[in-house]
Amino acid sequence: MRSDPDPDWNETLDSLVSPTYEGINYILLLLAFQATIYYKCRERNEMKHNKTSRSHTQLAHTIDKMIRSRIMSLLTTRTRSFEVSFSSGSGQDYTKFG
Repeated sequence: MRSDPDPDWNETLDSLVSPTYEGINYILLLLAFQATIYYKCRERNEMKHNKTSRSHTQLAHTIDKMIRSRIMSLLTTRTRSFEVSFSSGSGQDYTKFG
């Protein structure tokens, strides 16, 4: 991944639309970008309607936690899918040993 983000909005969007990154890096970059936009909009609405705001550190922690949760949910879903496809139709479950 590139080390310095480009402050030009059009340049940033162009780099997200045309995948210049490989595989999982591109997916994680999109996820981080989407989460950041979502939580920034949510923060703006909280400020507008409820007159409350969070610090940048709290917002970064929330975004980090959401990304980690999303990754874990994908890993858990993939593991369950593997376990279901690995058990046979005869009732023998090959995912349990012993």
